[in-house]
Amino acid sequence: MSVPAGSPRSPLLLSLLGCLLAGLLGLPLAVPATSSPATASTPGRTVTLEGTYLRMSAVGEAGEHVLHALRTERRTLWLDLAGLRAPAPGTHVAVEGHLAAGTVTATSLRALPDARRLTAAAAAPRSDRLLVMRAYWGATRPSRPSAAAARSAFVGQGRSWFEEVSHGRYTVSGTVTSWLRIKRPSDCTGSAHTSMDRAETAARRAGHRLAAYSRYLLYLPCDGGGMLGLGSLPGKHVWLFGSTRYDVAVHEQGHNLGLEHAHARECRSGGDPVTWSSHCASIPYGDPFDVMGNRGGGHLQAVYKEQLGWLQDLAVLGSDATRTLAPYETTGPGLKALRVRTGGLRAYWLEYRTRYGRDAAFAPGAHGVVLRVRAGTAEPELLDLMPGSGTGFAGGRAYTEWERTRLPARSSWTSPEGIRFTTVTEGRAGARVTVDYAAPAPAAPDAPPSVTARPTVGGARVTWAKPLDNGSIITGYQLTVRTPGLAATTVRVDTVGGLVRRAVLDGLDPARSYTVAVRARNRVGTSAGTRSAAVTPLAPGPVVRITAPDDDDVALVGEAVPVSIEVDPNAETGSAVEKVTLLVDGYAVDASRTAPYALTWETTGWPPGSHTLRVVADDADGQRGRSAPVVVTLEAPTPSG
Repeated sequence: MSVPAGSPRSPLLLSLLGCLLAGLLGLPLAVPATSSPATASTPGRTVTLEGTYLRMSAVGEAGEHVLHALRTERRTLWLDLAGLRAPAPGTHVAVEGHLAAGTVTATSLRALPDARRLTAAAAAPRSDRLLVMRAYWGATRPSRPSAAAARSAFVGQGRSWFEEVSHGRYTVSGTVTSWLRIKRPSDCTGSAHTSMDRAETAARRAGHRLAAYSRYLLYLPCDGGGMLGLGSLPGKHVWLFGSTRYDVAVHEQGHNLGLEHAHARECRSGGDPVTWSSHCASIPYGDPFDVMGNRGGGHLQAVYKEQLGWLQDLAVLGSDATRTLAPYETTGPGLKALRVRTGGLRAYWLEYRTRYGRDAAFAPGAHGVVLRVRAGTAEPELLDLMPGSGTGFAGGRAYTEWERTRLPARSSWTSPEGIRFTTVTEGRAGARVTVDYAAPAPAAPDAPPSVTARPTVGGARVTWAKPLDNGSIITGYQLTVRTPGLAATTVRVDTVGGLVRRAVLDGLDPARSYTVAVRARNRVGTSAGTRSAAVTPLAPGPVVRITAPDDDDVALVGEAVPVSIEVDPNAETGSAVEKVTLLVDGYAVDASRTAPYALTWETTGWPPGSHTLRVVADDADGQRGRSAPVVVTLEAPTPSG
């Protein structure tokens, strides 16, 4: 799906939101087995029913919503587990409880000895036919979505998504009905099953043969109270509550195919985000790279593609190895995923996500080697390999902590089992990764291999090479600036993954020489320092201003444009100005060595339009001053005649 905005929520917050939603809508709410049983039962007649247990997974604006249902031979009922442990979806069960208003409040639930399962096939069918039903009530038929818009979003875009993500192994086709008038539901989500039955009846009356379709999508023009969509898991029914987003429809169809929500693993140590600790929570719905998460239409993760039979090439490792992962989203040769065994319940899955197809929509910096952990048959969890990346802007769009979780090139992470994962290199052709089962315990980083300091006016520009992180990702660098006779100055550069390896130092004395030592740090410790060669800051240059023309002045092509300037020597050194040069769009067009420095722009041959003028002044000490730019517009002369 990919709908809820904001960062992943904690399980407690999700639970509170679910309780609030259930209370507002009058929906049954399943209480986890570890919670206290419900204190008040729903009044109604006592029933004993057999049917298939369904878990209904919903797209919501505030978080994950999970509801429960019982599909009998006659109809589908909401199921309030009231503290009972939920069985696996698709289990054939016997339920005793109280039935009222379409909801069974269970007092007991047991799997039948011949438990039948609705299975999500290991290899999905080649095609499913989708009947899109638009339902309404009342006297006025809605104008949106039109049949064309519904066909584009739910059939056309859905087909395109499935064909790309399945690498041509699965597709959907479908029909959009005319608007179907049904009886007004008592509420949007609580009456979802009743509305589906009524819509199917109306579709039959309109001439649609339901047996010709394998999946049914119902659009309802009402507010789902925080839910945008709902899908049976597994099953063949999808509900959309006022949403026409294709990714919501695809997400819910993923549930039909048997997929759970895509989780993330959120860990903290001392209040700070980390990749792994003793204080971790599984965040349902928290993986932004998978359409079964909560932010967009990205490719399914490798665990889910393997489950559906869509994963092209998987390598299973149980010992040291180096492998090249091909771009995950592409169709064709190349290793698309790694599953790394640990000897215990856990396994780690690696993919190389790139700016290809549906995944191109992710924020800049999100793409790269991503890693998930799966314990037994539990849902896989995305690991944050760049903890502390926070939020920000890149490439004109915002990103969140959970959109920067990759393992950057020349970075490594060591699992609790002592397995070290390292991204050696990455590029358009693939990412080379190593898996080391016998790695030593994480240690402080190596010292940076090299440090270079180049002079600037009143300062220095410092760059350095990234060192080995020794199993714990680099969290920043420490710069120590020294000059004889003065105390050292320390500058801190925070950069998750050690990606930022440059700094500009200001306020240095041009009469002194400086050296800069750089140290790398991770959560284990700080490296030794690597020192630059001595650097002497540049003295300030002359001060130069363009006084004419002004911004927005207009001249005709072919005219000579005089440029007037004011120039003052450096106030500290008094060094004489030796030359001024006029630049137009970065090209030198005139120069003068004698005050008052007459400069002219001959515009013959220059195209009409806006052009940027700038003057630079050089003094006897070799220092240079630059004027602020001035923009002049050239116009073609009007033909005479």
